[in-house]
Amino acid sequence: MGCSGAGSRLDVRHASPVTSPTFAEVIGINGGLFLSGSKETLRKASVFRNNRTFYLMDHDMKGRLPRDFIPKPCTAVCPNINCDWQNTNAAWKFRFCEWSKVFALNTIAPEVFEGSGRDYPNRFYRPDELGDPYRAGYAYGRTLGISLDGLVDVVEVGNEPHGAPGVKAFNAWSRGLAEGVRATSGRMRICSADVQNSGPEYFGRTLLHNQVKDIDTSLFDILQIHTYGLDKDFHVTLPPERLRRELSDMAPYRAKRLWVGEVGWDSALLGEETQAAYLVRFIVLAMRHGFEKVFVYNIIDDGPWAAPFDHCGLLDKHNREKMSYKVLKQLVTKYGRYRISRIQADGAGGKYAYVFTDGVDELTISWQADDKALPAGIERPPTEDK
Repeated sequence: MGCSGAGSRLDVRHASPVTSPTFAEVIGINGGLFLSGSKETLRKASVFRNNRTFYLMDHDMKGRLPRDFIPKPCTAVCPNINCDWQNTNAAWKFRFCEWSKVFALNTIAPEVFEGSGRDYPNRFYRPDELGDPYRAGYAYGRTLGISLDGLVDVVEVGNEPHGAPGVKAFNAWSRGLAEGVRATSGRMRICSADVQNSGPEYFGRTLLHNQVKDIDTSLFDILQIHTYGLDKDFHVTLPPERLRRELSDMAPYRAKRLWVGEVGWDSALLGEETQAAYLVRFIVLAMRHGFEKVFVYNIIDDGPWAAPFDHCGLLDKHNREKMSYKVLKQLVTKYGRYRISRIQADGAGGKYAYVFTDGVDELTISWQADDKALPAGIERPPTEDK
């Protein structure tokens, strides 16, 4: 998970009108690990086009260190009941075969350094445990390229780097994995791990310097950030405008595609309406700042093992649709072809108003920075479950 941003004061230097992707193109969900266990979760997740999947490398490593690991690609045609579940990636490929039919875009986030053979999210491997970081990354990238070609559209070089093998080792692994994937797949794009460029020191210091400038951005087609409104008690409750600096500061990197890999709010602490309101407001702000994708964390409540993100899901643990699910479903279905056409208010005096169009009709979404209710322009969904 990621970081909260600087304070709500913001010097908006990029206030010219923008042409964003559409709501349907932008909004996605995190949920791969949670989709395999429930057909109902997968059915409800399928209203969104974009899915981001966490891939636990310990399924492949099985306790081995990267320096001792020789990848073996899965070449089985899936779905295949005879799939070799002991083979590298085979069990996961079987799942991807199913997911790739449901979502238009599938992205995989290997837990490269966070937890493979370790207590998550303890630390990075030391450089000596990696062996040659480039060669280890290249071998693993080739495996992913062969195993998941045609099923996965985007490969990340990691999720959220914790600890410290150092920037040099991390960049070497990243280059190896990127080049390994590209050597075996002409279709997969490469996305960075979380490369926050701003955020609170409290959480940021546990990540890889927390600075875009430390990462070799030439390796990637896409740069992603993870951003959460973490308050002083490490609860996900701060309003989305507090995260705006993290979005605007990525302007120098717009030669790359920009994604928000994770964002979410705690419905248990905020209430379901405020959770929904904050998600809409953040998605609009991300679109206004040129981000192509926003993956909401998570499709379903984690709880209780993933504190402080236990109740950030769009569905509760029983697959009941929260207001946030219903509102985002409305955006990707009824307003899926709408994109920003002009800006009426961009934060001055706490006022925000953005006009969207599908080329024929217009929709204005507006709010005050201290609002807790749904923004104006968003229809209130029925409270009863369908």
